[in-house]
Amino acid sequence: MRTPRGIAAFVLGLLLAGAPSAFGQVTFLDTLGTGGTGNGQFNSPNGLTVAPDGRLLVADTLNNRVQVFTQDSTDVGFAYSSQFGTAGAGNGQFNRPADVAVSAGGTISVADSSNNRVQFFTPTTTYQGQFGTLGSGSGQLDGPLGVAVSGTSVFVADSGNHRGQVFSATGAYQGQFSAVNAGQPSGIAVAADGTRYLVDGNLSRILAFRLGPQGGSTINFGAGTGYRPWGVSIAPSGDVYTTYTKIPTSESPGTTYGVRIYGANGQLKDEFAYGNLVLSSPSGLTVAPTGQIFVADTGNNRVARFFNPAEWKSGFNTFATPTAGTNQLLGQSLTLNGPMTLNSLTTLTVQSGGSIVVNGGTLNSTGTVGVAGTLTVRAGSTATSTGLVTVQSGGLLNGNGTLTAPVAVSGTIRPGESGPAVLRTGNLTLAAGGSYVFSISQATGAAGVGFSQVAQAGNNSLAINPMSVNSFTIRVTSIGGVSDFEPNTAYSFPIAAFDTMSGFNPAKFAVDTTAFGPSLNGGSFTVSATGGTLFLEYTPVPEPGSLLAAAAFALVAVRRIHRTLRPTRPR
Repeated sequence: MRTPRGIAAFVLGLLLAGAPSAFGQVTFLDTLGTGGTGNGQFNSPNGLTVAPDGRLLVADTLNNRVQVFTQDSTDVGFAYSSQFGTAGAGNGQFNRPADVAVSAGGTISVADSSNNRVQFFTPTTTYQGQFGTLGSGSGQLDGPLGVAVSGTSVFVADSGNHRGQVFSATGAYQGQFSAVNAGQPSGIAVAADGTRYLVDGNLSRILAFRLGPQGGSTINFGAGTGYRPWGVSIAPSGDVYTTYTKIPTSESPGTTYGVRIYGANGQLKDEFAYGNLVLSSPSGLTVAPTGQIFVADTGNNRVARFFNPAEWKSGFNTFATPTAGTNQLLGQSLTLNGPMTLNSLTTLTVQSGGSIVVNGGTLNSTGTVGVAGTLTVRAGSTATSTGLVTVQSGGLLNGNGTLTAPVAVSGTIRPGESGPAVLRTGNLTLAAGGSYVFSISQATGAAGVGFSQVAQAGNNSLAINPMSVNSFTIRVTSIGGVSDFEPNTAYSFPIAAFDTMSGFNPAKFAVDTTAFGPSLNGGSFTVSATGGTLFLEYTPVPEPGSLLAAAAFALVAVRRIHRTLRPTRPR
């Protein structure tokens, strides 16, 4: 029987709040549920899983039921949907259900711990059958605390019998596995390669059982660290996630709780908990292919939800993003590959050191977007925001896709990532302290091929709004030497193309040519405007012959003027 392991919890250290760790991508999102017996309330929730259809199922242990939650496509939070099970020993009844698993076909298996059995249900939660009776023989169970499904087999953490057992989908006994002094396993998981993991909290270790031509091997990791694992889940990446209780020591007084991430061979990659989220006796957890991590926060009678973009593998892709100022994105790197969609219903912040790359996927925000890190929109990709996208000082907006949003640049805007490109935006404001990295590979080429350009995504405007002279910088960068650049030839590059423009004054711009390779021979770049188009003009120094001719022409003109103005003598 699994029960909460203590009610008191001590505040966790700010493990990620100040700065991300080496792995450092996990973000806390929200919590679900409160203590009670009503719909959506919990009494010591333990095991939980996300079904292939996206439903979240939670074993509500002391309420003797399994609750089902679904994610609203417009709200993106999880909400109570239904439940099944009542207290008892009959078909479909439970006595302290400890864990739940769902097969690829939708069959639901529940570890009915104090009834010493596993019950299975249809995808619509109708009772279908059961297996197991109290005992220590093959196929018998004693307080099963964990259940997992892989292929057509059901795996059970047979806690009281110190082993794992394997059954068919209909409950036929298939085998068992254990180690010397296997303890009382409280959780079980199966990796894609068939490795079976048992977590043994009482002995503070994780056992990995691998099958092979010689009968298999066992890897024991986590022992002796003082961390007691309780739940286990195999993430889409193949990493092993476990909840833990950290036992107090003289160096580290107080009990703490959190989640550890191991590689498949037992190497510790990361552990996370948050100062603004106090976990109490966490037990089961599951890592979904949406990148969402659900943790049964047992002592607090709720489910905590986190997000790790490294685990985001499927197209089931809608979730609430952290709110700026409280639970910001913690500097992680997030790539939106097709068909991934990030729907942000709040303010979205890309912190310094972090990045969002829209690469065939979609970014939608109904709030504002603050970019202190990097926002890249690649060709064929679209990012949208109904609020202002602010590229802050130190931030970077680049790519050759489309950002259909009003954009204000106090940081850097760079069409493309490594060469000339066209980056399309909504209404664009060039603000004080900002810069535009303008790339040229062919002086006689076209926009997007020979040189870079910012262009409108629809019918949009360009506003020049620096607060002081020379406060917005055009940084001219040559790519590949610009072999066709002739320093004695004048050039005019349309670097920004919009319907209308306001606030233009050439004195508000500075041009930086330190990254431009070809010699200018005394020539110079300046900024001009016509209608809604901003131009970068190159003006060469006139050749000596031209200067002499101009000087001679000027001298003749002066003589003519003097001759014209010479007074006449009276006769």
